[in-house]
Amino acid sequence: MGGEFPVARTMAQALFNQLVENLLDAVFVLEKPFRRIVYVNQAACDMFGYPAEHLVESTTELLHVDADHFARFHSWSSEVLARQPQFRGEFRMRRANGETFPTHHSVSLFTDESGTEFAVSVVRDISEQHAQQAALRKSETRFRQIAENLREVFWIADPSKTRMEYVSPAYETIWGLSVDSLYDDPHSFEHAIHPDDRERALALIRQQAHSEYEAEYRIIRADGAVRWIWDRSVPIRDERGEVDRIVGIAEDITILKEREAEALQARKMDALGQLTGGISHDFNNMLTVIMGNVELLLERQVGDESSAALARDVLDATRRARDLVSRLMTFARQKTLRRTSVDLNEMIDRLDALLGRTLGENVRIDVECDPSLWPVLVDRSQIETCLLNLAINARDAMRSGGVLTITTANRKLDIHDADAPARLPAGDYVTIEVRDTGCGIAPDIIDRIFDPFFTTKPPGEGTGMGLSMTYAIVRESGGHVEAESHPGKGSCLRIFLPRQQKPEPQLPVDQHDHPAAGTEKIMVVEDQDMVRNLLVSQLGQLGYHVIEASDGTAALELIDGHPDTALLLSDVIMPGSLNGPQLYQRAVERLPRLKVLLCSGYGGRQALADSGLSADTAMLAKPFRLGQLARAVREVLDTRD
Repeated sequence: MGGEFPVARTMAQALFNQLVENLLDAVFVLEKPFRRIVYVNQAACDMFGYPAEHLVESTTELLHVDADHFARFHSWSSEVLARQPQFRGEFRMRRANGETFPTHHSVSLFTDESGTEFAVSVVRDISEQHAQQAALRKSETRFRQIAENLREVFWIADPSKTRMEYVSPAYETIWGLSVDSLYDDPHSFEHAIHPDDRERALALIRQQAHSEYEAEYRIIRADGAVRWIWDRSVPIRDERGEVDRIVGIAEDITILKEREAEALQARKMDALGQLTGGISHDFNNMLTVIMGNVELLLERQVGDESSAALARDVLDATRRARDLVSRLMTFARQKTLRRTSVDLNEMIDRLDALLGRTLGENVRIDVECDPSLWPVLVDRSQIETCLLNLAINARDAMRSGGVLTITTANRKLDIHDADAPARLPAGDYVTIEVRDTGCGIAPDIIDRIFDPFFTTKPPGEGTGMGLSMTYAIVRESGGHVEAESHPGKGSCLRIFLPRQQKPEPQLPVDQHDHPAAGTEKIMVVEDQDMVRNLLVSQLGQLGYHVIEASDGTAALELIDGHPDTALLLSDVIMPGSLNGPQLYQRAVERLPRLKVLLCSGYGGRQALADSGLSADTAMLAKPFRLGQLARAVREVLDTRD
């Protein structure tokens, strides 16, 4: 039996050499207590860059970054090995070329037959592991930087949606709830879904664990604000095709929804505007004839006060019809607003008495104006119309009486204003609020109140044009109008108007009183016979020599025979190959000194722009009175070339 021990020892030695020499980790055998190296494997030579003969008989201090590092490692490992049979730890080491690198050490002790104590140290180069960890940390940092700065909610959940692995901070901004509440209950976000959207949204949300999901729904925040959410997610599958997690993103699209509604409203208004503008054109031609002929009749009713009174009533009704058409054309964006600097506080103060008479005794009017209110550049009469429309709507919502509060204030809007109207750029605005204590507006119709002809009033009590006209006028003024309401608690209509940034230019005062009559030759071009006959009669009454044509082609032929024509008075919109602006250009080519006055009941300025004529080309809007015609003609004729 004793003869077998040398063989076993030889086999053990061979096995040890075979194993150790083929390890990728460095192996050192150290004699204690001085840590003198008595054995190294080839991996140790390769890892540290020293030949074996250089390492053997040296101390491990050679392999440490410096003496301090060696001392700390020796102290730490000795302390651990004094308590337990093995030491494990990470430490930086140094190669022969001076490069330092991270290593993992596994050190254990043994004593040979002579009683000498040795340590076996297995060293692993963990540079690649550290690089991977650093890359992972960098990736995680980048992920958090992106996720935590997104305006959208980014989230990761387990397949069953019973545990949230990550929720970005935007959840608190959009939902108004803490992120922790979602970690505690992954379904808590569902409680905020609008009741009208909940059933549909939850049916889609339940698909998350199996397939891609996408839904739009509204939420009601704790502060009562309603926000539109675009929510979508996708299941992430592992190599076996099983769902490993769900990744999703939820975005606040309230502003996009508002802009979509604005665009839809604009399309409605444009379509109606085309119809309204066309009707206004024909109506203005008729009003021109009525107004002009009534004025001529008035001049002939000298001594017949009864007939004159009737004519004046017709003229007064015509003026009111003209004002109504003017508002319709503003609504249709076919009439240029006459903007002037307006103090809204002063305007409201002047309207106070009128509002009192209009609204009746059952409605108390409270006015709360900011004394430092900024001026605005608007068409005063149109904004007065808007305010009157809002007040009348408020009165109709308070059948048994109530309180109407009109408030003005300055408002600075910036991109961080969560409640700022979506369509308004950042800047300074003046607001007018008209608040009532009436029945309020139902949530299902509040988005339709600015639609043309939409009304909740009984037949005969409302046309549905008041709010839509207000909407059009305010938008044309560069502003915005919005509504908020709580059924049973009243409504608030809020108008935003841009602050006037520059002082209104002062127009020079003309000190000369131009004569309203003359003897020059004027060519009248108008396709409507009644309007043309009226113009010929009016201008003849003023002393002018008048020639006439029914279209542009006939006018050009007539000009060739009347080179002494001083003024061309032409309608803008005419049938045939030449409209008013085109006739203007062709006529002045033949008579360079010819003066031109264009008149129109519809689209005049747009027609000028389309034809390339200057925006300050002389224009007379239909319908007009004799005095307006006389002054306009005289001013154009007296203009210096």
